[in-house]
Amino acid sequence: PEIHASGWQEARDFREFALIQPGAPGLSADGRTLLAALVRWAGSREVRVCYSLPWACVEPAVIEEFRRTSASFLRDVAALVPVIKDPALGVHAVREHFSDTGWHLTPAGARVRTDALAAQLAAGEFWSLAELDAWKSRRERSDTR
Repeated sequence: PEIHASGWQEARDFREFALIQPGAPGLSADGRTLLAALVRWAGSREVRVCYSLPWACVEPAVIEEFRRTSASFLRDVAALVPVIKDPALGVHAVREHFSDTGWHLTPAGARVRTDALAAQLAAGEFWSLAELDAWKSRRERSDTR
């Protein structure tokens, strides 16, 4: 990747890569500890903290499973810090917007992501625990079929 003087890293090369698969649901104990410490630190400095799930290039066949897993993870995060409401739940299935992995956006993808994130921040909407619980129960219902 190209690293600019500002610290911005840019991956211009496009390579074939494996698409992202759903991970384990939930936030680890270490993750909870880290977020709780960040919230305390920020609060003592009158800084507001929120979380946004990064975009992932996901195999079309597992998009809904990925979203359910993401919602379960975000439920744990939202118990500690507000989570920006991204209706896509981190899925961006435009392969051309990713460079060398399913997490690394190309410059064009980064512009699209930045615009989407700015719009979400401007809207000021955050996931409620109830909304994320509904996604979690949706996951549990689909797992029992």
